Amino acid sequence: MRLPDAGVPVLARFRYDRADPFGVTLVLTPAGRPPVVWHLSRELLSSGLRVFSGIGAVRAWPSPGQGAEGQLRLRLGPSEAYALFEIDRAGLRRWLERTYASVPRETEAHGVDWDALTTRLLSEP
Repeated sequence: MRLPDAGVPVLARFRYDRADPFGVTLVLTPAGRPPVVWHLSRELLSSGLRVFSGIGAVRAWPSPGQGAEGQLRLRLGPSEAYALFEIDRAGLRRWLERTYASVPRETEAHGVDWDALTTRLLSEP
């Protein structure tokens, strides 16, 4: 069963933290609802600006539309029940460029505290 498109605006905030150099946190806040947090790959978003990217529950791809460079479509969730977001591609590209100025491509692993990460992963249930 396919539900009609809701077309509901959602406040989306991207956050980047040098302590997690491979990831981006996306906080989605639908009107009148609690925020929903997704952790995404920075590279997936960057690649999605140019070509279809991702597998499973997170996929991104360029799309014509409003704005100078069109939009990025971001699909979150499994194929049977997902949310589709349209994001200004030029704005996301500029934001990602700032993250790469902070931590350049292919240097992400240099700043990871591997001992702390391993300890955290082994201590989680």
